[in-house]
Amino acid sequence: MKKIEDPFIIEKYYNELNMQEIFINDVTKHMKLLKFDKYEYLSREEEDLEYLLFFIQGKAKVFKTLPNGRNLLLAFYNSIRVIGDIEIVKNQSATSTIQALSTCYCLAIPMKKARLELTNDRKFLKFTCESLAEKLAAVSMNSSINLLYPLENRLASYINEFLTNDED
Repeated sequence: MKKIEDPFIIEKYYNELNMQEIFINDVTKHMKLLKFDKYEYLSREEEDLEYLLFFIQGKAKVFKTLPNGRNLLLAFYNSIRVIGDIEIVKNQSATSTIQALSTCYCLAIPMKKARLELTNDRKFLKFTCESLAEKLAAVSMNSSINLLYPLENRLASYINEFLTNDED
């Protein structure tokens, strides 16, 4: 991971993504831009997150490691997503592993600062609820596919999702 502390680039992304709609106060003074190389981990299951991340560019996979050592693919990220929303709300370590499949960029707020300032920000909390609802819907759909369809259909679904997300 490489930290890029250029306020002009951070401000550019912040404005392009209309992030001022997510927060009551301007949080750019606390933000850093992080660059993750291909195959680098953005988070690891059961480890504390150093930053609340806003995934803004690149492609990454989200998975959980099962007790038998196998990995369960949960999602692909390729557009703006929040990493650390569950962890900030529940004050816990990472619930899944996220690995870059290409060079990825994230706007980052130190988790300690985010817990202090953002857990009382109603706009951020509303955004977090919406983000968690989207993730729940996606995980529910993936679980249904995993339980109810044979391997061929599941594989086709993952390939379709990967190719569809790759075009964005």
